[in-house]
Amino acid sequence: MDPDQEVVGLTVSGASIIVARNDDVGHIQAMLSAAVHRVAALGYQQWWDPFPIEIIENSVCRGETYLAIKEGTLVGTIALLWEDPTYWWERPPDSVYIHRLCTNAKIARPGLGGELLSWAASMSLQRDREWIRLDTPASKMLDSAPTTSPSGSAFEARRR
Repeated sequence: MDPDQEVVGLTVSGASIIVARNDDVGHIQAMLSAAVHRVAALGYQQWWDPFPIEIIENSVCRGETYLAIKEGTLVGTIALLWEDPTYWWERPPDSVYIHRLCTNAKIARPGLGGELLSWAASMSLQRDREWIRLDTPASKMLDSAPTTSPSGSAFEARRR
C-alpha cells in the first residue's frame, strides 16, 4: 500500500478508503482466500480457493476495487460496479453492485463490513443510484441482518 495513494473515503472507525492498484492484487487475493477458509469452517462455500487472480486484476484495472487501510494495514476490500450484466442482467442505471466485500478478521474491528457498505451507499448517492445490490446466499443474511430478499437469493437495499 502506497502511503501517497489518494484517499477517496473514510469509514466511521477511521479506515482510509483508497482505489486499489496493480501491486495490491496479491494482498487482496490473500485476504479473499483467507475468507474462503473462514466461511468454509462455518459450513458454506462463498468463493474459489485460491481466489482467481484474473478477476481481481481485471477489477483493479477497471478502477472498481477499493481498499480499507487502517494505520498502514489492509483491513478490508470492496468492489463497486456501476453495471453488472453477468450476475444481474441488463438493468437501467439505477444501482451500484457490490462484489468481493471482505475484511481481515484477524485485525479489522467488528462492523467494518457494515462501514464499507455505508461508504458504498454514499458512493451510490453521488451517482444518484437508487439501489445497492449485493448477491449473497440468504442464509448468511439471516445470521447478520434483519432483511433478506423475498426471492431468498439476493439482498437488495433501496436507499430512502
